Amino acid sequence: MQYNGTFYGWLGLISFDLKEIFRRSELKLMSSIAEQLALVLANTDMYADLESLVINVVKSFVEAIEAKDRYTRGHSERVSRYVKAVAARLHLSETHKKDLNWASVLHDVGKIGIPEAILNKTESLTDDEYRILQAHPEKGYHILAPLEQLSRALPGILHHHERFDGSGYPLGLKGKEIPLAARIIAIVDTFDAITTDRAYRKGKPVEEALEIIEKVAGSQLDSDLIEVFKQALKEEPSLHPGNMPNLTV
Repeated sequence: MQYNGTFYGWLGLISFDLKEIFRRSELKLMSSIAEQLALVLANTDMYADLESLVINVVKSFVEAIEAKDRYTRGHSERVSRYVKAVAARLHLSETHKKDLNWASVLHDVGKIGIPEAILNKTESLTDDEYRILQAHPEKGYHILAPLEQLSRALPGILHHHERFDGSGYPLGLKGKEIPLAARIIAIVDTFDAITTDRAYRKGKPVEEALEIIEKVAGSQLDSDLIEVFKQALKEEPSLHPGNMPNLTV
């Protein structure tokens, strides 16, 4: 079995009856099967190389984001860890979990296009500055859209700032119109923002952060998913800020 000069192995045909011989048509069929198998193996190699390329591109995106915003360094990895804990309790398929993880890691990739002066500003943003910041989900969507391997993660990235009551952005989706990935990311993104130090304030304790989140249940965030996230925090102390290990994408 070989393709474009690359040898992948042998395909054997065995007869346990010495009185039988292989017909020429059978040998041609075997040769054809060997060619098809070699092509499949070649495509598998190319897919593995392509997936590796995508992973490296993702890592570069995350590093670029965090280099711009020194106050949210590690934010994407923490959000990813929270999302994995919630996904595990929703009994999602492995494919769905993988797409959700990509979305969580890359949800803020659009901040690459936001000026550092806005990302690191210690005072309140002006209306114009806030509008620029609000564009980051759409910027992220358009940056990643050419990568076919990430296509199923795009809804979570585009809609993670939608609000359950329909007052969010960019499209003002409401309730279950908001993709599940985006609803999960919205909760853990908010939690991480509250519990970590930012340019304009110190992080708050877990209990206080959960009280703040519960106050916006049903208006800003999905109340059912909040309960799942609370369960994850209760059952996994390692998820608490300060206990989070060093993570890699």
